Amino acid sequence: MKNIKKISSLIMVMLIVLCGCSKSYDPINVGLVLTVEGPGDESFNDNALAALERAKLDYKINYDYKVPASLADIGNTIEYFAKNNYDLVIVTGFLMHDACESIADKYPETDFIIIDSLVKRPNVKPVLFNEKEGAFAAGAVSALVSRSGNVGFIGGMDIPFIKEILKGFRAGVQHQNGKIRVASVYLNGENPFNDPLQANKEAEKMINEGIDIIFHIAGNSGIGIVKACSENRVFAIGEKGQYGSSDDTILANIVKNPENAVYRLVVERLKGEFDNEPALSGFSEKGISIDFYPYKSGNDVSNLQETVQAAQEALLSGNISIE
Repeated sequence: MKNIKKISSLIMVMLIVLCGCSKSYDPINVGLVLTVEGPGDESFNDNALAALERAKLDYKINYDYKVPASLADIGNTIEYFAKNNYDLVIVTGFLMHDACESIADKYPETDFIIIDSLVKRPNVKPVLFNEKEGAFAAGAVSALVSRSGNVGFIGGMDIPFIKEILKGFRAGVQHQNGKIRVASVYLNGENPFNDPLQANKEAEKMINEGIDIIFHIAGNSGIGIVKACSENRVFAIGEKGQYGSSDDTILANIVKNPENAVYRLVVERLKGEFDNEPALSGFSEKGISIDFYPYKSGNDVSNLQETVQAAQEALLSGNISIE
């Protein structure tokens, strides 16, 4: 009988200890503003929804989402959640930058997360991607696949952000094969990220100089790059979510997945740990990856996947640094 009492007392102590170690949090209300494409985009919208579903299961948060009727409706959609006293509002993509900035100023007591854009406000947490790491892997793949020994990069603008991506691409090429030449060009004009004609001309110039793979970070201008590559039967590497291709022109796409970062930040906000320092998501956070197309009528891409894996491991181990 004494032994039973001792065991019962021990169990009670253990339960008290366990209960003391776990902490319950009051649920928060989260509003998610999707891009005009809505659910099913296989990109930021679906990623953010998946993050909130996980947080709802693990912490019982409350969330709702809305899809703007048009680009002009983005501000109204963001403000809907802010003026209805949601604790946290998540906005998806750089097209929401200006609206997020102004509404964050208008509602300083509301916290915001913006995906893929740098908004500098006390109550806004940006989720950014280490695209330099993705560019490194893209460079390694380009060096492996190139037959001419010449690869190219087209950037939307000559700005530090794009320069860092080019730096990662060059480093990946050199890591894989130091003999490969890398040519680069930046677009210009009033709207360089939405100028497919200019981008097409620059891609044609590169191809005429013997370049057989073009890696581009140029927004909608990439449509012109893909067109030039398709017509000349050379490869293009870009970012998923910009556009598709019905042929085998696109060798691979860099994929940005904010799900893990958004989940972590929502939980931090729940725990009262919110700050406005940008959250950088790369290989280690599974925020950056590369998808391969079954290029040239279904060729085996296992060697390319192995190259990306090796590039990831080199970066994560610290054996390679992109300077």
